[in-house]
Amino acid sequence: MGNLRCQRITLFCRNFTRWFLLAFTILIFVFALLSGSEGYGSGFKGVIKNSPNALPWLLLLVVNFIVWKSELIGSIVLIVFAIAAGFFFGAFTDNSFALFVITIPLIILGIMLMMYHTCQMRQKKSG
Repeated sequence: MGNLRCQRITLFCRNFTRWFLLAFTILIFVFALLSGSEGYGSGFKGVIKNSPNALPWLLLLVVNFIVWKSELIGSIVLIVFAIAAGFFFGAFTDNSFALFVITIPLIILGIMLMMYHTCQMRQKKSG
């Protein structure tokens, strides 16, 4: 009975983390797409001209897809993406906003997904 409860809690936490990562990714993608578009003119044309700013976050959507398909590989790719984004945005030198809003949450989510995968593998081995 206790093992079944542990499995349900792990499944809930894993799904919550996946959905949180998806929501986080979509919010950052939309923010990157819309912020700065007023510099190119308001409206749809400005968003289209600003769309190259959202390309790294489109890559994060691909990473999110990998996480949903293969949790272990996806979590490793997510952590690598977070560290690369940290270097790209200067989060480790002078941009504390990028460090605390982008890099650290993505690393934490990647570590959590890795832990859920490990826990699930242990549960499969034990019973």
